[in-house]
Amino acid sequence: MRVVKTLAALALLVALLAGVPAMLIAWGDPSALLRVDWRRALVQPASKELVVALCSVAGWLAWALLAVTAIVETVMAMSRGRVHIHLPGIGWLQPAVGGLVAMVMAPALSSTAAEPAPPAPAHAPAVVEHQISPTITAHPFVPPAGLRAYVVRPGDELWAVAEQELGSGGSWRTILRSNPGMTADTVLTPGNTILLPSTPPVQASAAPDSSGHVTVRRGDTLWDLAEQHLGDAHRWPELFQANRDQISDPDEIDIGWRLSIPGAADTTQPRDTGLGQGDKVSATPTPSAPPPVGGTNQPTTLAPTVSPTLPPDTTPRTSPLAIPVMTDATPRATNQPSNGATGNATPVTTTEDPQWSDDVLGPVGGVLAASLFAGVIARRRVQLLQRGVGRRAATLAPEIQRFFAALVQRSHVAPELQPNAQPTSVIIGWRDEEEVRIDLEPRRCTLVEGSPEDTAALAATIITSLMCAPWSSMAEVVTVEPQEEWVLALDDPRLSSEMHLEEALTRLQRLCAQRRMAMGRSNLASLRADPDVAGSWPPVVFVFCHGLLPAHVDHVRDCLSLGEVGVSVVAPLAHGTTSNGDPRAVHVLSTSVARLGGTDDTFEPQLLNQPARRAVVSLFTSSLDDRTEPAPWWRDGDLPPHVTVPPTTAEEPIKDDAMPAWSPLPDHPTLLVLGPVELRGCHGERPGRAVGQCMEYCAWLLLNPGATASTMVRELLVAEGTRRSNTSRLRSWLGRNTEGVSYLPDAYSGRITLDPSVSSDWEQFQLLLAGGVNVASSPLLREALSLVRGRPLEGVTFQWPWVAQWVSDMESMITDAAAVLADRCLTEQDLEGAHWAIDQGQLATGDDETLEIRRIHALALSGERAELDRAVMDMTRVARAENRDLAPETIQRIQHALHLSMTRHAHS
Repeated sequence: MRVVKTLAALALLVALLAGVPAMLIAWGDPSALLRVDWRRALVQPASKELVVALCSVAGWLAWALLAVTAIVETVMAMSRGRVHIHLPGIGWLQPAVGGLVAMVMAPALSSTAAEPAPPAPAHAPAVVEHQISPTITAHPFVPPAGLRAYVVRPGDELWAVAEQELGSGGSWRTILRSNPGMTADTVLTPGNTILLPSTPPVQASAAPDSSGHVTVRRGDTLWDLAEQHLGDAHRWPELFQANRDQISDPDEIDIGWRLSIPGAADTTQPRDTGLGQGDKVSATPTPSAPPPVGGTNQPTTLAPTVSPTLPPDTTPRTSPLAIPVMTDATPRATNQPSNGATGNATPVTTTEDPQWSDDVLGPVGGVLAASLFAGVIARRRVQLLQRGVGRRAATLAPEIQRFFAALVQRSHVAPELQPNAQPTSVIIGWRDEEEVRIDLEPRRCTLVEGSPEDTAALAATIITSLMCAPWSSMAEVVTVEPQEEWVLALDDPRLSSEMHLEEALTRLQRLCAQRRMAMGRSNLASLRADPDVAGSWPPVVFVFCHGLLPAHVDHVRDCLSLGEVGVSVVAPLAHGTTSNGDPRAVHVLSTSVARLGGTDDTFEPQLLNQPARRAVVSLFTSSLDDRTEPAPWWRDGDLPPHVTVPPTTAEEPIKDDAMPAWSPLPDHPTLLVLGPVELRGCHGERPGRAVGQCMEYCAWLLLNPGATASTMVRELLVAEGTRRSNTSRLRSWLGRNTEGVSYLPDAYSGRITLDPSVSSDWEQFQLLLAGGVNVASSPLLREALSLVRGRPLEGVTFQWPWVAQWVSDMESMITDAAAVLADRCLTEQDLEGAHWAIDQGQLATGDDETLEIRRIHALALSGERAELDRAVMDMTRVARAENRDLAPETIQRIQHALHLSMTRHAHS
């Protein structure tokens, strides 16, 4: 049957491409047009010769269009999609002709795909998206050495494949390097095959020879070579500059190259490992185990290093107080540092990828990063307010947590906002550290010229800026044919989308015409100055996410030719289309160079590339997720038979002075995080600088005992030199115990671990309530809450970008503990104890709805009707101001409190 279809398609193509010209030559005569007297022909009925001649010309033009389309489809089919040709005017004909060409070429393509690919040279694996026919079994596709085949499944994207198969979504560039011809915007077709690294065990690079050169081995990157041979991975540009004769792209170095190491020939000293004073690593490199077959994204189990202090069969020793609140049912990988923030928090991954944040963020400025950060924080706040007692807001994926941490760090360099910025003003880049801004509304139509990937990245930058920047709060945005789910992720009424180009152009035309007619003799400025009608005239920006053809650009300009109606357009041009010298155009020449139309001055563009767009959408989507998960500090199931719970009531009221107070001068170093951050009990001298960073390192090491230096660099987003210096300062500040042992021992094994006696008030809080908040006795709850001095990590939350999830868990657990104790006190009519528990909880969380409703209950029991009404009114006003609804349980408890208050008032 397949042969019959192939022969029929071939016959039809031959008839169209060869038979039609033969018929036109035999029956047509275009030369008759040269003999026509056009003055008579235009006023008299057409003769037979004229009709035949005109039909012949039309036939030749149609045949030429058909032939060009067939050639284009043949080239695209033979290249298996690697070559994309876009010609105007043939789009309507391509589906039919493409189908015929595909039927004719199917046998040839299938036989080619069935033959083993020739071995590719080590420096250039050259296979991209091989089509695997389901009927071919005799000769399966054999990938080149060092690579493996992956069959694309429905819904796959570059980021998802990298996250699933390579362990990190930020490794998507590795897929591009393994598949020449693939770009970041390549659409993965289900059933096609792409090449992925086979991820053999990483081998250490050879040491520089006597001439100061090193030979590149599989898996090496400039970052890794700089870290190994120069002592600091951030010095990779020195390697790049020293080998410009070989390296044209710093992301691509070939196996077997001999690279010059700057300064290596002048010294024979071993490199600085960056593990602190006296730190050393074992001479034999410890390869990490390859990921399991099948590409599951599981934590990698590391082979333990051989060292005098860490036997090969043991895991790093952890502090006795750094215990999980509840036991996690999922087993951890060997030597996997645990996160002490929560019992089942995501473990710190050991995939060494120090450039992850830079690769994903790319050229994103501080203002845009700060705007994104503020938007996410506001949504996460609503998540915490709406969670139930004993539940925890859904945790972010590790990759998204790192992206969020990178946003926090980048937002620190944001300059002061301009007070006179217009709603449609966007930052599109920088020139000599100065922002390059354009105001979209006065420009009306802003054309963007460049590669499809770069224009899409700039369009995404404009969308996120208009939706998140504080000065753009009045702007409305319409995205046209977006690749990402912007509307679903941002959930903002100012944002809408059109999934079809023609419908978007119709909407643009209708909006401009309606506004022009509604304006009458008024102008836009006078209408916006009138407070009664200003709300009906917000700026509207249409952002097209795919390149427009010249005909579409002309349509857009026709719509905007009605004058200033408050509507503007950002329109990327189709690849190969030019702006024809439009002074309002933006020319993106590369990822690092752009210029504005009408000028030769260049600037560095601000681009939100595809991985960053995916991360932003995932971050905002997760911040709107109202699902919760069981809190690890809450006991839902039955207790073991040998465990008894002390009674929640006491015969005598518990007095505050019976509670042991937290020692202001502990015997060993103790980090206080349940309030303003302090490090007490140190036996060394307080450093003169970087005190806050030393406390940050101490907190991170308490949560991640046994971590490596490279993991610390990656998670804290600092340079290796900075990490080494601050670790040394922290070691000196902590000092030594009475036995002369350093509280921060030298990491001879490569693992950095604090002494078990170093602890924190958060660990003490967890220890007191380790069995579960809801089953802990009231005295333990009071003792735990007495440790709270204010908001967790007060004053440093925005300086420590990695603590978002930790702070969320601390606030949630403190709230639950306060709620449980308050409920018990209310049951016992102990109103003073209830108010104390609520006050302690609100020290950490502010006016939390979970605690405020219990205060309302306490006010109802005490009969203070005026205070009760004021508290209810304040709660509803706060909810309206935050644009959210009160939880159903909260509404029920408010109604119960009001009824209780009225009943007591009637009885009195």
